[in-house]
Amino acid sequence: MLKIKEYDEIIRNHEEHSGKANYTVLSSYRVLKRTKNEILDISDGIWSHEMDSVVAEIRRLGITEFTVSSASTILLEMLADFEQRGIKVAGLRNVNTGFEDFETGKPETKPAILMKVE
Repeated sequence: MLKIKEYDEIIRNHEEHSGKANYTVLSSYRVLKRTKNEILDISDGIWSHEMDSVVAEIRRLGITEFTVSSASTILLEMLADFEQRGIKVAGLRNVNTGFEDFETGKPETKPAILMKVE
């Protein structure tokens, strides 16, 4: 599972709104810790005006791949924005949702788009 020490410190000190980290990436990291996915998953929509700061933070942290499981109406715009910034669609994979399938007792999963940072 992805570990980001500086984000763990921010979470531990309850400094999520301090401006020390990109909130979108930090929020996705919090979800990663809860769902125990191996890589970061962006499950919320990202507006075009936020994309530069999100991509800069992903690159700064050295993240080379992540998933997008957002079902937002702006999903195609997000993918195009990532593509314009050198982050390419690399396939599909399933991610944990953080919920349990009440019938099977197993973690619930959903499809996500795998993204590779170039």
